[in-house]
Amino acid sequence: KRVEWYIDNAVEKHGATVLLDGRDTGWSDVGPPTGHWIGPTILLHKSASDSAMQEEIFGPVLSIFCVRTAVEALKIENASPFGNAACIYTTSGANAAWFTGRFRSAMLGVNVGIPVPREPFSFG
Repeated sequence: KRVEWYIDNAVEKHGATVLLDGRDTGWSDVGPPTGHWIGPTILLHKSASDSAMQEEIFGPVLSIFCVRTAVEALKIENASPFGNAACIYTTSGANAAWFTGRFRSAMLGVNVGIPVPREPFSFG
């Protein structure tokens, strides 16, 4: 219910667009009999102040917010109190260097979705 609240709030209160909706998983009688299930969800936000953009959801929700400049994107990322990881997708080494030199996050990635240590290192 908590993850669904973030999705509903983003759409109903802030006007976000649901690009992929995981609220209707399509489970039938042969699906999981117990528990709470939600599929991958992608939200296109109109405001960086949406709850889903400001809080950790701990669910399969990807929030997208379009910006006009690299400086605006960096300002949003660096304002987050959740500085665990940041990544950039680019074909430009100069852009990669510019962003990674300015991100405040602890783990930085270039062209990877989750910049975390891999085998043989543990996350913690």
